Amino acid sequence: MRFYDSYGRYIDSLADDLRWMGGDDFLLTGDRERIIYTYRREPLEGLRPRRRFRARIDHGTLSLRSALTGGVWNREDTSRAVSYNGRAFGAFHTFEILDLEKAMRKVGWRLYLDCRFKEYYVEDWPEIITYTPNGAGILTMADIIGEYGTWPIDGDVYARDVEVRRKRERERLIRGRTGSRSADLSEAVETTFSETSDRVTCFMRDHVGWKGECVVRLKPPARGSQAKPRPHLETTDDPPRLVYVSRITRKEYPLLVDNVGARLHVSIELLFNEEVNDRWYRLTIAP
Repeated sequence: MRFYDSYGRYIDSLADDLRWMGGDDFLLTGDRERIIYTYRREPLEGLRPRRRFRARIDHGTLSLRSALTGGVWNREDTSRAVSYNGRAFGAFHTFEILDLEKAMRKVGWRLYLDCRFKEYYVEDWPEIITYTPNGAGILTMADIIGEYGTWPIDGDVYARDVEVRRKRERERLIRGRTGSRSADLSEAVETTFSETSDRVTCFMRDHVGWKGECVVRLKPPARGSQAKPRPHLETTDDPPRLVYVSRITRKEYPLLVDNVGARLHVSIELLFNEEVNDRWYRLTIAP
């Protein structure tokens, strides 16, 4: 496992995992071993155990039958055949590698896999592995090549650009949710609540799917109380409807306190995760 003191240094390190071999050819390598399941051994004749070799993803081969077991591999969305010297010999789940290869094809580059004939595992049948970085590294390579059309890139430059892109994407989503057209959404707040939160049961549940402008009002503490004032959001209807009351421990509290009397853009959504049958609420507040 490798560790880096900054994201920029991590990006720089990826240059060691996608190596230029000359011309338009690059070799994907790394410290992660992944098995390529061998279906045909004839294309590998001439190779010996422990020998490293270069292979390519074979998009033209749609199925392979194992001459050893009779089992059949059929191509899926995340699996592809692998060829050596133009002849398919095995298959594996390529996952993120397909994204990288797609980005490379757009700029006219060829991707090779760093493979090794590890040993014979049964009846002179080759056990083949390929070396790759982790999935996050491969996706980062794909993003860099797709965005810049070059490889490698200075890690500090990429880190700054990623931050700008994330900021723009966040602002785009917030504008879509709330209808805000503010030029600066850096102060916008997104807060989530469990379905059993008292913030939900008391206020938000009645406004699910709602977005619009709200006025920030402030309820002062009782005379003699040391409690901090509690800001709340009201609709602009006449009479206004109470949408949300903030606690001082919530992250939206400073935004509301600083905008008492002003109008803010608000949205309330009910979100689902069907895989775990979970539901939660999201409150978004933007200038």
